[in-house]
Amino acid sequence: IGYLNKEGSSTMKWTFVQFIMAEVGKILKNEQEVRWLKGVRKNPTANVPGTSLQASDGMLQWLKNQIGLFKIKPFTGFPEPNSSNIANTIYQGTQLIPEVVRDSGRLILYMSQSCLSDYHKNLETLYIMNPDFVNGISYVREYPQVKIVAIPNMGASKRLIWTLAGNLILLEDQPGEMLHFNFEQVDWTLKCWSNWSESFWAYR
Repeated sequence: IGYLNKEGSSTMKWTFVQFIMAEVGKILKNEQEVRWLKGVRKNPTANVPGTSLQASDGMLQWLKNQIGLFKIKPFTGFPEPNSSNIANTIYQGTQLIPEVVRDSGRLILYMSQSCLSDYHKNLETLYIMNPDFVNGISYVREYPQVKIVAIPNMGASKRLIWTLAGNLILLEDQPGEMLHFNFEQVDWTLKCWSNWSESFWAYR
């Protein structure tokens, strides 16, 4: 990394600092993507470093909180979805949604990538002999107007989320402020930090 030393004898190697901050920005962005899904907010302890996942509630924790407050009513009576039953679970869940919403073309079913893979495997097992069978679809087979979207970083979560397009939102006080770095130089020491606010929410 010697090519980054463009400041000669100056103790502040700003070219190298810029390189480090670019790498830090990549790490922060990766942590944010995971936190938006799996974050669980915990109040900080003074002078004790916290973890990225404790900075704010992500989607899964937000949904859990809203269910606990009786603001979201989960579908019940279904077994945990797996590769042998997920097609029927998705069909039954979609059927419970009022027809006017289900047929609006605005309904989206969110799930993890692993659930989507299980869905494709289950459909293949059930319908492989049908001459019109098409695998790898991104909609509910019985209701083609209901789009399926796989959410990155959900891991092995079995949560199935039916909602209207645009309902689930990720909020930032100011877009990109996580990467608005502040610098303070004291003698040969350089401090760097950024402050930002973020949360997950739903309109309805």
